[in-house]
Amino acid sequence: FRQTAAVRMGANSWRRSTAARLALLLPVSLDLSRASVSPVLNAARARYACKGFDPQRGLSAEVVRTLTETTRLAPSSFNVQPWACVLVQDADVRASLAPAMLGANGDRVKEAPLVAVFAADLRSCNRAAGTRELSREAGAPAEYLKALPFYISLFASGYRLGWLRWPLYWGKRLAMLVVGLFRAVPKLSTPETWAFKNTMPAVTHLMLAAADMGLQSLPMEGFDERRVRRALKIPARFAIPCIVAVGHASAKAAAYKRTGRLPPEQLFRQDTWGADYQSPPLAAAA
Repeated sequence: FRQTAAVRMGANSWRRSTAARLALLLPVSLDLSRASVSPVLNAARARYACKGFDPQRGLSAEVVRTLTETTRLAPSSFNVQPWACVLVQDADVRASLAPAMLGANGDRVKEAPLVAVFAADLRSCNRAAGTRELSREAGAPAEYLKALPFYISLFASGYRLGWLRWPLYWGKRLAMLVVGLFRAVPKLSTPETWAFKNTMPAVTHLMLAAADMGLQSLPMEGFDERRVRRALKIPARFAIPCIVAVGHASAKAAAYKRTGRLPPEQLFRQDTWGADYQSPPLAAAA
């Protein structure tokens, strides 16, 4: 922790300079606060959990490329990107995957022209070297690059150490408990929890990109992970947080009434927990 302050200052300076460069690329007249022109908001409104797909309508290579590129750009802690995604398009492979799905999810896997199986890397510390190289290419300061592998190992706990992984994890938890008596410390996650929460932004990117192109998607957690891994030959070092079916909604699924969401006042707080949030009016969907 001795270099924490210096690393934080250097990283903040690097981020500020990067933000300044990006600002030069934006039109001066662009008003990012105008929800009425937000394509992200429109995509979020268009997206729903599609319970059926039209098996007669496929996806072009260009559409799939757009989906993968949007997914690839998802954020992750320290930019580790501790995930991989198996894109299942072949009908025979989807049929072999269907028995690993629970209930009606098996039919949805067979209907959808694209099934994205997200795999979270439980040994994410292996990615530290590549992550540091990406930061170096982006102009990160030397102090940040030097400390980056330590911070990845601290937060991710994804070591290649077999049974030693858990003693190290609990040792870090104990150390954080002691250090926390004197200063702010992070809450440490298990390797699976850390990898899962850094995979889910990519899942969200995929679903919003699909909705933006007039497609629908269905995120599924109803599956047998062991059987999914066997069907797709996924290594044991990966756990599977989510499987997403993507395609054109069937006429029956498109006719379903959409499930609503809680009002903003029940989900958000203003500044502190006890203060009510008053949501300003939003523009209607485009």
